[in-house]
Amino acid sequence: MSQEASKGLDNVEIEMEPRIVELEEIKDDGDEEIIVEMKKETQPPSRLMRWKAIFLNIFSKVWFFTTLGLTILLAYLIPDVGKTGGPLHPEITVKYCSIPFLFLCSGLKIPSNELLGSLLAWRFHVFAQVFVYGLFPLLMFGLSKALEPLLNPYLIQGLMVMSCFPTTTTTCVILTRSANGNESKGLFNAAFSNIIGIFICPALLYIYVSASGSIPFLSIIITLLLTVLLPIVVGQIIQLILSRMGRVSILAKIPTGHLSNLVLFFVVFTVFSDSFSQKESEIEITDWLYVGLALVGFHALVLTISFFLSGIPIFKFDRKDRVALIFISIQKTLGMGVPFINIVYEGNPNIGYVFLPIMIYHPLQLATGGLLVTVLKSWVMAQRNEKDVTTDTKGFLDSPSTSQEDPRTTLSIGNK
Repeated sequence: MSQEASKGLDNVEIEMEPRIVELEEIKDDGDEEIIVEMKKETQPPSRLMRWKAIFLNIFSKVWFFTTLGLTILLAYLIPDVGKTGGPLHPEITVKYCSIPFLFLCSGLKIPSNELLGSLLAWRFHVFAQVFVYGLFPLLMFGLSKALEPLLNPYLIQGLMVMSCFPTTTTTCVILTRSANGNESKGLFNAAFSNIIGIFICPALLYIYVSASGSIPFLSIIITLLLTVLLPIVVGQIIQLILSRMGRVSILAKIPTGHLSNLVLFFVVFTVFSDSFSQKESEIEITDWLYVGLALVGFHALVLTISFFLSGIPIFKFDRKDRVALIFISIQKTLGMGVPFINIVYEGNPNIGYVFLPIMIYHPLQLATGGLLVTVLKSWVMAQRNEKDVTTDTKGFLDSPSTSQEDPRTTLSIGNK
């Protein structure tokens, strides 16, 4: 190559449109560095690959609800397996194994600073607890008054008793996690709701139904501490130890999300098994029908109200917060509800009527939650994508190179 040509290569700028290329090799020819670029060749996907992609895309959106439906069907077919006292012994495996495991996963997954920071979200906490113990029972009081001419008085009491219960300790947290909601705030409020519910629930029962009983406060508090708080603390301690050792990445390899879903399906199976194994002879079919229809409509009502109330700008909740609030606000616990009913109505021959509303509502909220997970997850992701686009656009407009240079790729070739 001539000296004139060699000099002509100094500080030459070649402008080109951006394109996807694959670097094949770099050849050193004397003083000149020559970069050989080859366009990446892509093969069109086969028909089998296209069908596989379509199937995986659809399955990723409906797998949760599909699996939930199959779980309920299985409980219907073999209710004796999962019912209380059955071979799986849910009174032990759910209460002392499944629930602590779920909260252990939460303790392992949620960063400590995020969990502590959720304590300061007072707007969130006030909204959740006022809805659970204030608005929900008030709305149910109006519904029960409207149903008085149609239902047995003890069914009316059962509706009011159910409305005074705390939110669920487990399913609202799992559903929040599955829908990409704010798990740390959901976790705190689920535990907090059940702790204060020990004192608030008896007071509400006395106000609305004039019911009273000797509530074993100490026993309930100890159970909550052992099954909810202790696993979270253990998880946080493990997380802290691994962080000090520089091995916190180990936690990322634990599929806590999938494990939590498996445990949820197990809990759902046992709950529906109990429901399907109940003897219906004591209660008229019309009572089941009226209560079931009333609770479906009521559930839709509180779901709608919680969705729109949480969206009021003054609260400043983002979509992750609103997902957590929806699941916390509209759910009622069966685990604490059953002991309360047994204590307050001990020896009452009509206790079956009081149990009916919570036995219908609990499976209903699980089925609805399974339906909502995919929808709410897409809704949360849409807001996240909007934020990413806004951030990228702002960064591009603020970049100094935007106003000074043409945004095309520039390749400089020169001597070493």
